[in-house]
Amino acid sequence: MACPADPASPGLPQGAAPDHQPPGFPTSGTGPAPSFTERDGTVAMRTLLNLSFPVRFNLFLTAIVLLSGLGTAALLTFQNMEQRYRDLQQQGEILARLIARNVEFPFYVGDRHTARHLLASFQDFPSLVFVHIYNDRCQKWLAQDYREHDAGKAACPLNGSAPTLSQWLWSGDQLLLLRSAPITAAEESDEASLFFQERRKVTGHVVVGFDLKGFRSAIYQSTMRVLGFTALMMVPILLFSWWRSRRLTRPLQRLHRALEHLTQGHSAPLAISASIPEIRLLEEKFNTVLHWLGDYQRDLEWLAYQDTLTGLYNRAWLQNNLDHIIRETIHHHSLALLFLDLDRFKIINDTLGHETGDQLLQTVAETLKQVVRRDDAIIRLGGDEFLIILTNLSLIHGQAADQASRVAQKIVEQLNRPLSIAGHELMATFSIGIALSPHDAKDGETL
Repeated sequence: MACPADPASPGLPQGAAPDHQPPGFPTSGTGPAPSFTERDGTVAMRTLLNLSFPVRFNLFLTAIVLLSGLGTAALLTFQNMEQRYRDLQQQGEILARLIARNVEFPFYVGDRHTARHLLASFQDFPSLVFVHIYNDRCQKWLAQDYREHDAGKAACPLNGSAPTLSQWLWSGDQLLLLRSAPITAAEESDEASLFFQERRKVTGHVVVGFDLKGFRSAIYQSTMRVLGFTALMMVPILLFSWWRSRRLTRPLQRLHRALEHLTQGHSAPLAISASIPEIRLLEEKFNTVLHWLGDYQRDLEWLAYQDTLTGLYNRAWLQNNLDHIIRETIHHHSLALLFLDLDRFKIINDTLGHETGDQLLQTVAETLKQVVRRDDAIIRLGGDEFLIILTNLSLIHGQAADQASRVAQKIVEQLNRPLSIAGHELMATFSIGIALSPHDAKDGETL
């Protein structure tokens, strides 16, 4: 019986997919999530990049020293192991030949007791584990064990023409070196010869086994000596790298701090102290750029506070500096503002043209510069209005007023005469107002 459809959820046509998928199911087109190792690698790389340059430099140098030390240790260990292995092979071959010569007669006559007695004299030989004697059919004739081992049946040559045996053999946790030597006997011959030459045949083999524990111990000690020497060499190398990296990064850090101060609006020349020519050149270029920026900033400030027509200060300069000037002089001197308004300037502009009016304003500005002192400031407020700031006046109100009046009278005398402007004789008349600080007001806006 078919199950009834859920009335709360309308059925879907056959083959249609739902508009949403249950949580936890991957959506189509989504790539595989990054594996744990990929995230770990990304975090490790970010951590490494966030380290300071001296730390990264020292880590890099440490890795180079370690790799060089390990490579040197591996090379020296391999050379030492090869030399010791050749020496051990040579000693084993000599010992095997010596034993084969000693047991030659007992083996020939089958006297195991005498052969065992002869083999017992070799028990004090270093690293010798066993001596096995095989006949020419590879059957063990005698086994003399000096130390415990689990070598089983040692390999032996299969025939007399085989070369001497030299091979490795793992016996439990022991590593053995096997060497062999042939046992020979005189071969009977019916042929007679004037010069008798004895012919010998191989009747058996002596196989000796050496424990390479001492060999491995010597290799281990040699490796440890090389690694210890590498570790000792790392100390002065790391100290030198730290000192060198400090000499490299200290001027760069000072340059970085200078750049940070520059971005915060504080600029100061950088002392040239780096011993590395490239960094010294970088410091010199930084100071050059800093000087250019200072000149450029002063030019921008001057353009922002300068009236382009007359070269005088403008209204923006007055708004930014008047209160500061009043605060600096209010306790020691009086300050006077002379407000000048050129009469009938609009008529001159309308009748003679704006170019003539501009030349008149420039002439008035030059005249005012000649009248006032160098410490005083002249501002063009706009149009035909000028303002003069007289500083360092007497604190006594009457004396300060007299000083300001004399300057105003001098301005009137200089301007109350015909001026030759663009081929026209013009009379420039002014209306002048005077205000004193702190007597009339103590802030720029009220004054």
